[in-house]
Amino acid sequence: MLGTKAAGASARDLPALAAWVSLTNALINLDELITKGCDVIERVWRPRVLVLPIAAVIIVGLVAFKLSQPPRQSLTAILDERRPAPKFLALDSDNKLVKIERYLGRQEVLLIFFDGEAGADRDTVLLRARQQFPELKRRGVQVVGVSATIPQYNRQAMERGGKFPFPLLSDPEFLIHRLWGRYNEDRLETQTGVFWIDRAGQVAWSGKSPRPEADLDRLLPPLKESSLSKAK
Repeated sequence: MLGTKAAGASARDLPALAAWVSLTNALINLDELITKGCDVIERVWRPRVLVLPIAAVIIVGLVAFKLSQPPRQSLTAILDERRPAPKFLALDSDNKLVKIERYLGRQEVLLIFFDGEAGADRDTVLLRARQQFPELKRRGVQVVGVSATIPQYNRQAMERGGKFPFPLLSDPEFLIHRLWGRYNEDRLETQTGVFWIDRAGQVAWSGKSPRPEADLDRLLPPLKESSLSKAK
C-alpha cells in the first residue's frame, strides 16, 4: 500500500518537477545571455571610454600651443599696414631747402624716387606725373621727386626736356633713400620707387621701411605717345 501511494505521489510531482527544471534551464540561459551581452557592451565601449581622455589631452595640448604662439597678422592686415611717413629735407633744383613736412597732414603726396643719372627728362614716371599734374593739382595732390644727383644735374635735365611743375630734390648722400628703403646696401646703389602718402601723412609699410606702390597705373595713367617720343 505504501509503495503504491509513493508511486502515485511521484507521478503527480513529475509535471511540477519538469516545470522547475525548465525554469532553471531558462534562468541559466538568461544568465549566459546577460553575460555575453555585458561582454559585447564592454568590448564596444571600452575603446570609446579610452578615446575621451586621449581627446581631452590632445585638445588641452593644442590650446596650450595656441596660447603660447605670438599673434599673427593676416596677409590683408600686413598689406594694409600704414605708418607715419618718414620726414626729411633736401635741396631742390634751385638750391632751396624743401621740407617734406610742409605737405604732410595737409594734402596727399606722390613721392617719386627716380634715376637722376639717367636724367629727370628721361624718367617715364616723372613724365607721367608731369603729364597728369593739372589733374593731380586739382585733386590737391603734391608731387615730389627725389634722386641722388646734385641740383645742377636736375637743372640740366630741365634745360633739355622742359621744367617740372613740382620740386626735384637731391640726396647725394643717400640719407633719404636709406630712410625710405631705396638704397641697396649690398650693391651700394639706389633704387627707384613710387610712394603714396595719404592726407593723414600715412604711408603703406612693409618690414623696416615704407612699401612702394606696385600698381603705378592706378596712380598715374600711361604716357601719351607724344610725351614718350620726347623722352626717347
